[in-house]
Amino acid sequence: MLSLYADKALIAIVNFAKNQAVTITAGAARSDGVQNVDVPVEWIGDEVHTYMGFISENGMEIANSVYLGNITIV
Repeated sequence: MLSLYADKALIAIVNFAKNQAVTITAGAARSDGVQNVDVPVEWIGDEVHTYMGFISENGMEIANSVYLGNITIV
């Protein structure tokens, strides 16, 4: 049985104005509770949209992503 605490974060940050995205496909473990993401400095002041899902530790199971909302990069 796989531990949900060992799942890895899947992150997508989409900048529609610049037609660009930053993704993380094997981020921090779910148990860490936090994931830092570096975005291009050119995005400062832009509104971006954020999505998150999880992938199992063995990479065999992937949860549906959810829309987390929009933020402005500062």
